[in-house]
Amino acid sequence: FLKLSLAASVALGAFSTASFAQPLEDAIKGIDVSGYLRYRYNDDRYDANEFNKDSVENSNATHRWKAVADFKAPVADNVAFNFGILYNNESQNVNHGNTYPGTSSGSGSGKDGSFGVSTFNAVITPDSTATTVIIGKQRLATPVTNAGDDDRGTGILALNSDLEGFTFAAGAFDSWSIDDVHKGYTSGGNDGTSVTKPLYTLAGIYGVDTDYGHFGAQLWGFY
Repeated sequence: FLKLSLAASVALGAFSTASFAQPLEDAIKGIDVSGYLRYRYNDDRYDANEFNKDSVENSNATHRWKAVADFKAPVADNVAFNFGILYNNESQNVNHGNTYPGTSSGSGSGKDGSFGVSTFNAVITPDSTATTVIIGKQRLATPVTNAGDDDRGTGILALNSDLEGFTFAAGAFDSWSIDDVHKGYTSGGNDGTSVTKPLYTLAGIYGVDTDYGHFGAQLWGFY
């Protein structure tokens, strides 16, 4: 909650007149909003403690909360802008009044998880070619990243589909994140959320629909 002074409240009230409301409505018209709210309860205390229901040591019973909101502006002069926010807390402790590792006795509320900007990018789609260029912070869907887990990169990704049935991709990112710690990535400065070394990728993707179904192949290279 914001605590506003009397002067600030009066100033805000001055902006809420009918003359200001209409331009604001016009400004946000056409903005596409998508997202979701998700709650999950995860309890592995029985499995983690050899089925000892009275022990919570080394267990991981948690409330898990996630909220995603993505805002997409309409295309203007072949450019669209995307902005997304993310709240993710997978470690709100559940101790049922017992002493949980890392908390004081009886405190089961846990701590807040990460909250911040998940995507912030510009999408350029020229008229003269079937090309899309994404510049900025974006979700990454590749064989080594999972966009559904909010794996992201900050950089540039270009996709071209001028050749029928084929899509060619090229990307360069100076920082990127993965939700899971993958074996072999820890030497790259990965702590499970961020990799500090750059990532470069080239890909060729082929797909065709036939009477027998969809057939396709993908070839990816990473550095």
